[in-house]
Amino acid sequence: MQLNSERERERKRERITNSVDETRCLASQFGKIAEPGSIFLLCGDLGTGKTAFAQGLGAGLGVEGSISSPSFSLLKEYSSGRLPFFHADLYRVGAAALADIGLEDVINCGVIAVEWADLAPLEYFEEYLLIRFTGLGPESRKLTFEPVGGMGERLLEAVLGT
Repeated sequence: MQLNSERERERKRERITNSVDETRCLASQFGKIAEPGSIFLLCGDLGTGKTAFAQGLGAGLGVEGSISSPSFSLLKEYSSGRLPFFHADLYRVGAAALADIGLEDVINCGVIAVEWADLAPLEYFEEYLLIRFTGLGPESRKLTFEPVGGMGERLLEAVLGT
């Protein structure tokens, strides 16, 4: 059991961003290399950078126009980039919405970012990159990256290295 927790800690990476722009810039690096089926699960308190990360991810994919939080529409699709980008928000609805919003139908069609993913059972997703956002001050954030499966590990290694 201890070996598994050590391996999990070894795979985790942390980065500090000191502004919204820095968070977006880091996320855009992931967007530039994301493949169809890339899933980013974003967890953290209100105002810790989840939407900014999704905006950067979309920018890295080449999405044109603004990307806003899908709190009321639950799932937004952006098709102007090199891959379709699906941005979901579970804040108001939790796990019950996963089937209702059609996330299962698009899981391999493009790149997915799910805000408030901690409200859903992680077993719903097979491979993903979980990102935990922690506010450190007015602008500073700690992002903790936890890859699950080969896709998450490849993305993390390509952007943050070993």
